[in-house]
Amino acid sequence: MSDWDLRRRDLLKTLGVGVGCLPLLYSSKAWAAGTSGAPKKLVIIATTEGYRMTTWRPKDGSLLTQTLPDSSSAMEPHKADLIYMTGLTHPTFGGPRHGGFPTQLTAGPNSGVNEYRVAWSQSIDQAVGSAIAKTASLPRTTLNLGVLSSQGIMGEGNNSKWCIYKGKDQPVLPEQDPWKTYGDIFAGAIPNTTSAVTPTSTQSAVTKMMAQRKSILDYVGTDLEKFATRLGTDDKALIGGHLQAVRDLEKSLQALPSTPGTMAAACGVVPGGSVAATDPLNYATLVKVQMDLMIAALQCGVTRVVTLQMVDAGGTHIPFNFLPGISGMGFNGSSLRTWHDLSHNPLTGNVDMKSMVDKWCMGQFASVLDRMKAIAEPGGTMLSNSAVLITNHMEDGSNHDTQKLPWMLAGSCQGYFKTGQCAVTAGNPIGGVLAHVYNAMIPEAPVTYFGDATYGKPWAGIQA
Repeated sequence: MSDWDLRRRDLLKTLGVGVGCLPLLYSSKAWAAGTSGAPKKLVIIATTEGYRMTTWRPKDGSLLTQTLPDSSSAMEPHKADLIYMTGLTHPTFGGPRHGGFPTQLTAGPNSGVNEYRVAWSQSIDQAVGSAIAKTASLPRTTLNLGVLSSQGIMGEGNNSKWCIYKGKDQPVLPEQDPWKTYGDIFAGAIPNTTSAVTPTSTQSAVTKMMAQRKSILDYVGTDLEKFATRLGTDDKALIGGHLQAVRDLEKSLQALPSTPGTMAAACGVVPGGSVAATDPLNYATLVKVQMDLMIAALQCGVTRVVTLQMVDAGGTHIPFNFLPGISGMGFNGSSLRTWHDLSHNPLTGNVDMKSMVDKWCMGQFASVLDRMKAIAEPGGTMLSNSAVLITNHMEDGSNHDTQKLPWMLAGSCQGYFKTGQCAVTAGNPIGGVLAHVYNAMIPEAPVTYFGDATYGKPWAGIQA
């Protein structure tokens, strides 16, 4: 263990704060002999309702020789870091509609005969996290977050809510309350236990702490600044960037509304819970804060694997009326244009409103890549040292096609992936992508398949 690792643990004990307050320094002493760069990281973002192919899908081939379509325009600065993978199949899920959501990250055998089947195996994030944990001492194997992802499709039960699994019939419920995640990672004084801690009490405790100290870094920042004077130029800059990142995260949390929004009752939200985490009116802000938390957790060495469920299997309760231009009447005469509604009714008065939603989503993904690319690490940046997998469980909400899935990869994962292309992937199973992701992250112990021996073998086209 390095000198900094010991010092880091001592500071945590002395100050009574969470590991997220202290940056992971990439000094030469921190790495074993022969290590050429920073540890690899995996980011997974799962979403729903597909994309409007005519406004989202690039042409096959190099992305560098074409301008991306309008819905994908936010990704223009990241073309060299991307792989578009379209037309992927999900052969272990035979049905149409939304039922492919629960098993998309396992891609193997599943139980049940109805639409929403349950995975029989670990999802890719759990498998990678478990493999990393065998050799790395990390506070968390994975960090699994969600945004309004526990609603589910009415009448379909829990199987329409989750897509992360520890094993057979063992779903991982993503943490939807950013205040609780912040408290667990940064505050330290807020217990991270399996006992019942309500989101409201957690939010109240962390808010009180922040109000008393202005920022938790007012509590530990001086110690870090003093320690930085003993380090090299690169590590000094890392500490400075870390301090600023945590302060920015705190500002995002404090910006979350603390009272119910006007859409709460209309969307079926029961007052009295953690309003910030359950009010659909806060959706856009919650997505941003959860993405900020993912990057912060990676940056400070809490974990190397993070996931975000941006939604459940259908998004029936998430209105996009906050986007300029979204209007009209939804299902059953509602004035709320939800994700699901817009997918079934993309055109209103010849205006493609679903494409507006797609474009907003791509902007959120691009913001994650912006952040990761701005964080310098040995051997490159956080993005170049990572694999970012963005999944969807249907081609387009208007056709519910689960055998033509539009996925994306970003980051070369230290040269493993051949980025900068819209790969010719039509007809290839998603299990092959997951096998590649595992092998990129765990090259010392590669797998011959992931999820299913028949459909889970790596296939050519995306590996460098």
